Amino acid sequence: MGRPAVILAWGFLLRKNFRDLGRNPFWVLLAETLASVTGLAVYWFTSRAIGPALSFGGDFFAFIVWGELAIGIPLTLWNGAATQVKSATHDGTLEVLLTLPQPAALILGAQTLALLPREMVRAFITLTVASSLFHLPLSFTGLGGFALWEIASIPCFLGLGLFGAAALVQFQRGSSAMGHVGSLLAVLAGVYFPLSAVPAGLAEASRRLSPLTLLVEGVRSSLGGHLEATPVLALGAAGLVLAVLGALALELSFAALRRRGDTLCFGES
Repeated sequence: MGRPAVILAWGFLLRKNFRDLGRNPFWVLLAETLASVTGLAVYWFTSRAIGPALSFGGDFFAFIVWGELAIGIPLTLWNGAATQVKSATHDGTLEVLLTLPQPAALILGAQTLALLPREMVRAFITLTVASSLFHLPLSFTGLGGFALWEIASIPCFLGLGLFGAAALVQFQRGSSAMGHVGSLLAVLAGVYFPLSAVPAGLAEASRRLSPLTLLVEGVRSSLGGHLEATPVLALGAAGLVLAVLGALALELSFAALRRRGDTLCFGES
């Protein structure tokens, strides 16, 4: 497949993902905006109610909003590849992917990446609403740091998502478990409360082992004007390795599936 064909195919995937939201762009935008207003209002009133009770020296509303924004793209990638495998299985296109000359893992990876523009639109709407209605402070420096961390995180969480999809193909169960693990990692990353609220050992393990914690804390640090290049580059470099290994793992799972001649039938766990 030549480069123009690849670009056209990815463009088709982008259009499909946006069409899945609804036929009329205006109503889609309105629905996303109303959802953002509702969610942010809950966070704002919650921050006014319990924020002063926390031993936290900052704006709890900004704390939780930026935490949620930081994990939007990573969790989309974390769950995306497995979701694409299940979707392709249910609509009968997985068999077609497995017969194409291109590696099926790369095609599914491209389909997963095509989910990101939709998540970026949501982030833009959230920032617009949070700034205009709830006075969330914004700066070009902070937004630039946020963007750098998010871009650096893409290969890492794509790779982890491909590993998850490989396990899903191999064991034909586990998609719900991936969602639960993603939610747990978000909690342990300190998205909804400072990590000082959890036991010290667990907080330290989260900081040392979870790339989601590194990302969330890095985003918040950059918003405070402390953007360090080394951890951003380290996350991006490690992510490239994970993305390659994840694609290989998924392709090996597909190869084993071909050899067995099995039909994928997913369990609920």
